[in-house]
Amino acid sequence: MFNKKMLLATAILACSMSSVAMASDLELHGYAKTGITLDSDLSSGGNNFGKGDFFLGTNGSNPANQFELVGTKRFSSDNGAQGRLDFRLEYGNGTPGETYYYSSSGGEGKENFFELKEAYVTLEKLDFLPEGSSVWAGRKFYGRDSTANSGEFWKQSSGVGFGYETSKFAMAVVGADSDKSTKDGDRQTALVLDTRIKNIQVPGGSLEAQVNLYVQKNAKDEVENDKGVVIGYPDAAETGIGMGLTYNINKWYGIKDGWSKAAITMGTGLGGANACGGLNFGSWTADGKKHKDAKALFATTYGLVNLSDKLQMGTEFSYLQGDKMFGTSEGTITRTGASISPSYKVSKNLRLTAEASIGMQKLPKSTIAAWKKPADSKETEIRTALTLAPVITLNNDFYGRPQIKPFVTFGKTNDGTANLYNKKQSATLFGVVGEVWF
Repeated sequence: MFNKKMLLATAILACSMSSVAMASDLELHGYAKTGITLDSDLSSGGNNFGKGDFFLGTNGSNPANQFELVGTKRFSSDNGAQGRLDFRLEYGNGTPGETYYYSSSGGEGKENFFELKEAYVTLEKLDFLPEGSSVWAGRKFYGRDSTANSGEFWKQSSGVGFGYETSKFAMAVVGADSDKSTKDGDRQTALVLDTRIKNIQVPGGSLEAQVNLYVQKNAKDEVENDKGVVIGYPDAAETGIGMGLTYNINKWYGIKDGWSKAAITMGTGLGGANACGGLNFGSWTADGKKHKDAKALFATTYGLVNLSDKLQMGTEFSYLQGDKMFGTSEGTITRTGASISPSYKVSKNLRLTAEASIGMQKLPKSTIAAWKKPADSKETEIRTALTLAPVITLNNDFYGRPQIKPFVTFGKTNDGTANLYNKKQSATLFGVVGEVWF
């Protein structure tokens, strides 16, 4: 199976690359991040310290093997209609082996593979549709948005579907199968109707309003009853709703040169059972473990400010409150996090950077018991992290790439029962990582 995947991906890549010389209507872009990360025992790896659930803004993990290629093939017609194929091929992002250090002997087949992440067709300038509108169908990371420092995607409808879009309005139907069902063949599919009103002009910027309607009729989580018989999860959600507002703010909160954004989302049922409020849909939504009474509220604001000609700083704040978000009948949780990432331009090719973050999680005793955490776990856990890094780069802007970054990261929790890294409450990670996009 791995060989088939690799051959297919290689064939697609080869065809795409060979077409570059023949077609000016084919665009190729990409991203790569690779490097070495070691802990205090000189072992490879790293840890994100809970970043993925908006616990902490600093990431202590860097992929050793990540590469993606994004392409667009454009088409045109004599009648004025236009179309395009967008695709994304990716290696080593989120797969179990992304942090392993492979050598010339290979051995990556069981852990990493090159795979198709996006492939969708878009048609526009059609004579029967309003001007400026388009339709699309296929596999897509639809409508994604991520925070500034942690880079976590809090809004997306990621899967296979179709949609209609204008500059002011968008609607899409997207489906996603659970990761488990794709492995064992027992289909578990969730669907979302994603509706957005965009570019609403308001003082200081613009708004996007969004409502998501969710449905799943085939949840089959493997839960055993008291007789050891596997049954479906009895409280599994079959429907849900999510809604939110995104405020695109002029400059950095209207004060300084830069950019900023603020958002609030909420959800119930399938829309309330994740750590991002109500607008984060994907294969994780279809795992059959979402509680019918789940509720979530998520708020975030982030941006980049140019404090002077030499000093820039990324900022991020997030707040999450939810109940039964992770499937258990008990599960009240509150998380608050903040981070800053200053960057100072030393020369045209050197920056000095830092990233400091703090995250706080509050769990009542009932949740601690339901999650089977140690009884003496702190009801309020505080995690902190600090990264220091000189950045060698061709472009000394905050987002300048390519770059090579030596770094050291310190992480710590105040909860003596928590597992921050390798069953310890503190960690020191260091290494050198290269990053480029093109």
